[in-house]
Amino acid sequence: MKISKPDRPGASLGKVSPVKFFVLFGLLFGLLFGIITPPFQGADEPAHFLRSYAISTGRLSVRKNMTERSLPIGLSETIDGINSPSGSFTFPANVKYKEEKTFNALSINTGSKVQPYAYTPLAATSIRLTASYSPFSYIPSSLLIFIARMFHPAPIVMLYAGRLGNLLAWIILIALSIRLMPRKKWAVVAIGLLPMGLFQAATLNADVMATGMAVIFTALILYLREQNTRLGYKQLSILLAAGAIMTLSKQAMFVFLPLVLLLRKRNFKDKRQNYLIKLCLIAIPVILLGLWMFMNRGSNLISNQHDTAGQLHFIIRSPESYINVLWNTYFYAWGDQVTRSFIGVFGWSDVPLSELIVTFGYIGLAAILIIEPGSQRAKDWFTNKEKLLIGLIAAAYMLAVSTALYLTYTPLGFKIVYGLQGRYFIPLLALAIPLLYGTWLRCSEAAYKRIAVITPIVLLSASTITIYVRFFVHNV
Repeated sequence: MKISKPDRPGASLGKVSPVKFFVLFGLLFGLLFGIITPPFQGADEPAHFLRSYAISTGRLSVRKNMTERSLPIGLSETIDGINSPSGSFTFPANVKYKEEKTFNALSINTGSKVQPYAYTPLAATSIRLTASYSPFSYIPSSLLIFIARMFHPAPIVMLYAGRLGNLLAWIILIALSIRLMPRKKWAVVAIGLLPMGLFQAATLNADVMATGMAVIFTALILYLREQNTRLGYKQLSILLAAGAIMTLSKQAMFVFLPLVLLLRKRNFKDKRQNYLIKLCLIAIPVILLGLWMFMNRGSNLISNQHDTAGQLHFIIRSPESYINVLWNTYFYAWGDQVTRSFIGVFGWSDVPLSELIVTFGYIGLAAILIIEPGSQRAKDWFTNKEKLLIGLIAAAYMLAVSTALYLTYTPLGFKIVYGLQGRYFIPLLALAIPLLYGTWLRCSEAAYKRIAVITPIVLLSASTITIYVRFFVHNV
């Protein structure tokens, strides 16, 4: 009688596929986030819902004559019915969401009667901030809302359809990125299952496409540079399309385009083709972005309290003072909010994870990014010059995001970048994969997979409990 040997500890983890693990837990926790988060409790979700709906009807931009543009009155009735008694979209922590509001909203018809696009001052102020986003930012949500509209549902149903569209887009983009990434696939899984990123994917916003496209663009570059053959027309077309969609999804993403410089000379016919194609891959998306900004120049983006010209004059006149603004933002108390919201601050930035969970998240992320699994020494991935390029791109992106918020959202005279959130920097994790890659810190593959599997499960479980308690449980 033959007695089989028991599997060694961790052997079952060796069979875990990064793609399947991500899709399973991404869908599981993404659906949980989308269901337990009350309607319009994602940051600026009412504005993003109105914009997604408008795009689904063919209205691709927000113009100055917003009051002349109309949407069905059922949309405003739904949003007003969900609002807190104070009339705002947020409510104190001791006030819990009443589920009957959602059920009552199911009885509201979208209707054919219309009213002004900006029906309340609060919505008018917030929807202006969506004007700079091109329709590419809202492809997933507006597509699912368009499909839902065929069945004439209540507006609240279209909200959840838009959420589902964002989630499915996130799952597809990150799953493709995992398949493309030539090394450190579990690091891409960690990006896709980061609580803050998954919460964004489970609610209506404009960041899902930008972040997802940044990750897949980075993975595509790293995949193509590993090829020993010359890049063909199809591969270059896909790369150009990815770069263009990424750039049009959010203006600051153009900073990622110089990653094409990481492609090897052997990927091209000769030196001339090498320079010419890389130049086109950078220039064409930038030109398309410029065309969109020109066509959208009439957008009513800035409210009265923001003085972009004044802020720009301040930066140019006194760059050392602006450096002090950045220092105040990142290295004092405001920086704590940025650091925490990178891992998870949900709702309208009023549902934070505990410091313990956030610390655990950073330790787990660092381990996944830095540790190299296996006993065999892996080949070096990038030269020091290439890592310098990646580091400069990361620094430029941080500066671009900070400056964009300072120009368009920060009141004149503020000594910090107002409204800066850690979630804006999630795309930097894609750059951290090649930047932090090394072989100086190693562990067994089984131990590495334990870290890669346990870290997101713990973070997402804690996040689910945190969101549920915040909105539904009286625990004080």
